[in-house]
Amino acid sequence: MPIDKLTRSLRVLSLSRKDRKTIGSLIEDYEIFGGQLVWKSEQLPELGKLVRTVLGITDKDIEKLRSANELEELAASRLKKMNRNKLQDICFVMTSVEEEDNDDI
Repeated sequence: MPIDKLTRSLRVLSLSRKDRKTIGSLIEDYEIFGGQLVWKSEQLPELGKLVRTVLGITDKDIEKLRSANELEELAASRLKKMNRNKLQDICFVMTSVEEEDNDDI
């Protein structure tokens, strides 16, 4: 996807300054790395939060859902022309949570 299209899309989203800056930085990284970003598993909760923010899906929205299919339907309603495999990947990321530190228990 062209970087200028991503940048224009970022401008129209209703985001906090922090989220806008984070996503802007990710867009720059995306360009630098030739359209590929690799996330460490411990970074998935951060990515999930950004994805939920961009899609306008809150934690409360997710808590109300009764199944993975409902989550897919919710994500699909916010995205156009997204195939099922990509939707499932997005749903996985949106529901990633930070692992609890067992040292604190």
